[in-house]
Amino acid sequence: MTGRTKLLLPALILLVVCAAPALAQSPPANTVEHDFPNGTRVALEYDAGRLRFFNYYGSAGVGESMHECEMEFVRGDSSTVWEDAGAATTVGSGEGQSAVVVTVRRSRGVYTITFSGSRKGRFCGAGVSLPRRITLTRRRGGGYAGRIFM
Repeated sequence: MTGRTKLLLPALILLVVCAAPALAQSPPANTVEHDFPNGTRVALEYDAGRLRFFNYYGSAGVGESMHECEMEFVRGDSSTVWEDAGAATTVGSGEGQSAVVVTVRRSRGVYTITFSGSRKGRFCGAGVSLPRRITLTRRRGGGYAGRIFM
């Protein structure tokens, strides 16, 4: 061993030992976010391939007549029921006439979010309702293109 090798070897061992715990951790969550020109916002977060977070925000009206619709679901919270079936995750919240069911399907860079049940539920103010469907398509240069179907 040369003098230079003797100096580099301990530094390399230290680097490997310090990096090992970080390499053993699970991969970071995959986040999908899109802001529409009309103010609607959608955010999805996946962890180990499973949807773990869903957020939707929409609004209608202007000024003091502004009404909002917002929902945020986190896997494991006590107010939602989650079901996975292949590339689709269904989240249910509420009961009876105010029940809202959200299904998120992903396939080759396309995310399809379908709302069923109540179009308002406890999440929306007067004059605002949930869309029937939202699609987010990954762009080649990064980001997403989105469409809202009322």
